[in-house]
Amino acid sequence: MTELINAVLDHASHLLKSYGEFYPFAIIRKVDGTLQPLNTYEGKEKPSASEHLNQLEKTLQSSFDKYEYDSFGIGVNTSVSKNGEREDVILIRINFEGEDYEDSFVPYKNIEGSIELYDMYTNSSPS
Repeated sequence: MTELINAVLDHASHLLKSYGEFYPFAIIRKVDGTLQPLNTYEGKEKPSASEHLNQLEKTLQSSFDKYEYDSFGIGVNTSVSKNGEREDVILIRINFEGEDYEDSFVPYKNIEGSIELYDMYTNSSPS
């Protein structure tokens, strides 16, 4: 699972460095252990991030057999309120063999085109 989390973080960091933001995306872990990016397109040029995330999750949940994967990780660029302040985070949502795990959050800062990642935490982590 660590390999999948790292792949999501690496791809998210690349997108943030290149574009400053990103739509939700997924990386699947195929049954042979290889990792592969996967995304969806429903014909709408600029869907909202939440619409895209909903479609992506729906596609992933229904496609385990089609793409022969056993787990996937979704990366979402968002912000959360922590200690009364907003912080930019990469939300990582892992699903293993059809079971969702607790969402993880990795705060980041984009400093002059360099992405600095900070310690990961979950909803149950102390604030």
